[in-house]
Amino acid sequence: MADAERMGARQATYADLESGTRTITEYALALVPGLLQTTAFADARLRSDPARHAETFDPAAAVAARSHRQRLLLAVEGPCYDVVLDEIAIRRCAADPHIVADQLRHIVAVCAAHPTVTVRVLPIDASIKGHSAPRSAYSIYRYRDTPDSVAVAADTLTSDLIYTEPDEVQPYLSLHSRLKAAALAPEMSLHLLRVAAQGLSPVEGVSA
Repeated sequence: MADAERMGARQATYADLESGTRTITEYALALVPGLLQTTAFADARLRSDPARHAETFDPAAAVAARSHRQRLLLAVEGPCYDVVLDEIAIRRCAADPHIVADQLRHIVAVCAAHPTVTVRVLPIDASIKGHSAPRSAYSIYRYRDTPDSVAVAADTLTSDLIYTEPDEVQPYLSLHSRLKAAALAPEMSLHLLRVAAQGLSPVEGVSA
């Protein structure tokens, strides 16, 4: 089991779910997912609401633990990682603008360097089949040793709901296929991220 005291209980749950995965598929609603967060963005988020954490919680240790999870993801034999990132997560400043800009540029750099990572942006005005309206962020995990095994973690404000039964998992798989179809292609998505970053914190000599 992951070290819940060092990571925080919720991050430890995700670290355990990620262990041994073949693929990780996510929908990120209002925040950049933890596996793509920069150190500065993660630190800003973890310190944004101290009341959510126990008195023994150490933000610096949690950021370091998140960095470790990212290294495992990007390792040579790491899982394929496919994210649908809602445009809300890009437009809403969840940290200082320069931190968010660096975060968006980081996503572009990770995708360029790691072909196993794919990010698609779901535009705010996207037409989703069936007029689907996602209610929360979620992650879908498939495992190397048990290819037929699927787990889903649905993110809520106070806890994470873990589903493994087929009748619980299938609605998320169906929803994700609709979100992925409505999202921008990866190349267009990365262009949008570059433009958004430049708008938040322009870098001289850099064009979107």
